[in-house]
Amino acid sequence: LVKSKETVTFIAREDTIIEALLKVSLQFYSPSHVRALTILAHLTRHPQNCHLLVFKYLSFLPVLQEVASDSPDAEGRRYALCALQNLSVDTSCRAPVAHT
Repeated sequence: LVKSKETVTFIAREDTIIEALLKVSLQFYSPSHVRALTILAHLTRHPQNCHLLVFKYLSFLPVLQEVASDSPDAEGRRYALCALQNLSVDTSCRAPVAHT
């Protein structure tokens, strides 16, 4: 679903889904840890979501930064870095990404 352009905007606007994904992505030893980060990274691939994710969900960037630096799972770190890189493409998100 997160690879479909029609559904990603809907998913990014759902507070419950994003908050759940952020919480699961911080559970480093959970089998769902990498899957949650994969979904978040796919959501950031679409430019219309970047501004929304950064400015609506204030914990979004700190969570990605924590996972990128502290996760024991290399794949989880890679997806967190991919999400940060995707967010930096949007000019309105560059300053917040740089300051995290």
